[in-house]
Amino acid sequence: MNPILVTGPVHVQSGVTLTVQAGTIVQFQAGGGAGLYVDGGLVVTGTSSQPVYFTSSLDTDTIFVHNGTATKSPTKLARVIR
Repeated sequence: MNPILVTGPVHVQSGVTLTVQAGTIVQFQAGGGAGLYVDGGLVVTGTSSQPVYFTSSLDTDTIFVHNGTATKSPTKLARVIR
């Protein structure tokens, strides 16, 4: 799958849910104010065979999300807060 490039702020409004499908790569343009702001819902449906990646357009901060856990590297885990 080709990456989705986010070039500015994306705001998920209250009462709206954004679903990111398995296998998706979401890249945020570096230095352009790109970001994801969620006041509604965010569903990430990655699997171990088809992960979802959130990364910068420079691809230096890849985050792997699976079952509600985000991994920046194999040894650093962070919890995804809904």
